[in-house]
Amino acid sequence: MKQKDLAEALGLHKSVLSRYVRRSMPTHSVEAAKAWYTQNIGVRSRTEPNPARAAAPAYLPPPAPIFPRSDVIVANVVSGPGADEDFQAARTRREIAEANLAEMREAELEGKLIRVEVIRAAWAKRVASTRDALLQIPSRVSPTLAAQSDVDQVARLLEDELRQALAELSRDGVPVQEVA
Repeated sequence: MKQKDLAEALGLHKSVLSRYVRRSMPTHSVEAAKAWYTQNIGVRSRTEPNPARAAAPAYLPPPAPIFPRSDVIVANVVSGPGADEDFQAARTRREIAEANLAEMREAELEGKLIRVEVIRAAWAKRVASTRDALLQIPSRVSPTLAAQSDVDQVARLLEDELRQALAELSRDGVPVQEVA
């Protein structure tokens, strides 16, 4: 049976029936579909009285307005620090914030201010290269150390290699900042 025919027989729209079919409504017969519909959807026929409506009062208060009064909105929105400030004070605060941002941008362009992300990335790169240099020491020095019998010479070789690897951390240089 086609879903179009089943939808007409049940009095449903095709899109609603498709939703029910995805929820496992049988489509092989109208009776099976009706049984599934009444069991799973739980819709009473329109002729049955609704007990919830029978208990409802005869008079219902008018619904709340969609948009509350403007003084209530203002009271809800403007609360906390600065609630009593007027328009001029708010404008002054905004102008000060914009001036501070402009000063920060200027200091950044002059190289007096550096973004935290740039510093973190530069340090991560330095630490990674130092780590790599330290991890390469055993493979680079082991043949030389195997041939040495003097303990002082072995200590000097290891110390030189470690100092060379750690020099990576102490090298000077400020990362070049990319202004976004």
